[in-house]
Amino acid sequence: MAIFDDNDFDEVGHKHSTIKMQDTFNITATTVSPLMQMDQNSEQRKRFVLVDGVYFNEPFFSANGFRGLLRRVMTKDMVEIIRKKEPNYKLKAEEFYLYSSGAATDRKSIDNISWEEIPKVREKAPILSLFGAGLSSISGKCAVSDLKPISSHKNIKIVQENDEIELKKIMPLTQNQIFFRTDDFLKDTILKPLVDMEDITSWQKNHIKAVQTSKEKKKSGETDKETDSNIAQVIDIESIMPNVTLSNSINPLYGQKFTDIELGLILKSLLEISQMQIGSQKRLGYGVLDWHIELHGQAMFSVVSDKDYIFNKTITTSKKCDELIEIYNKWANENYSSKINHRA
Repeated sequence: MAIFDDNDFDEVGHKHSTIKMQDTFNITATTVSPLMQMDQNSEQRKRFVLVDGVYFNEPFFSANGFRGLLRRVMTKDMVEIIRKKEPNYKLKAEEFYLYSSGAATDRKSIDNISWEEIPKVREKAPILSLFGAGLSSISGKCAVSDLKPISSHKNIKIVQENDEIELKKIMPLTQNQIFFRTDDFLKDTILKPLVDMEDITSWQKNHIKAVQTSKEKKKSGETDKETDSNIAQVIDIESIMPNVTLSNSINPLYGQKFTDIELGLILKSLLEISQMQIGSQKRLGYGVLDWHIELHGQAMFSVVSDKDYIFNKTITTSKKCDELIEIYNKWANENYSSKINHRA
């Protein structure tokens, strides 16, 4: 219930103004393979959500994790551009921390910068402009939200004796998969998926035969040592299941605007991330997603996996997306150099 209505403002004589977010990226990603971001208990990160009096755990990929991924990809891109001009270039430790996390490790790099110099620093270092830095506490203008499910419940209508009853069903969003790790003296360590108890039973039978054969070979002198193997660890992995649609957004804080260079940098970084696996357990094929990116409600690009081979992706970009990335690339090639100087 509203506290005020329009009649309360008749005497003021001013019309309402609507605050609209500028330069907002709308990101939609659908899991093709399971997605996992571990919490402190080595489980999929989740938060409590209340829907119609029912609590449940909703999985998500944290804004902090996504923000860090963006920042690292941008820093890597900067270094690669510099290395094209100067092949022997190496990023110093304090510069790496400054760009990849916002923190710096030496006094020189965190030397005070005056208020008047900050706009010039933003022009020289778009990564620091977007995400902030320890340089005199320069604040980043970029806000990133959690990558979370678009809907975790759906309405179900049931007709019973001419009465229509509407129920809410919590949608399954996570799955558990169990693996067992085997070790042996031949260093044939492998992580095997466990479907059911028959897997372990079958493995144990083959294991007993292998051990017996090994003992017989050692006894007959065919080998110098006996080999053995065992189930070293059973691993229960919880993850966001495939075919879950997630969304988040990126927008500037406090009514600021991104420059075209910053827009191009964000788009280039998102385009690279969309072709990567993200999260944990990538060696098991986790973290493959389909991506759709919009800016101002206009489609920028989509990256979609092949249905037969999920690591093969089709990339479609808009003319506007290509133009903004080219603006950033042109600026970066002209301005990035090994002599990183944050003084105006």
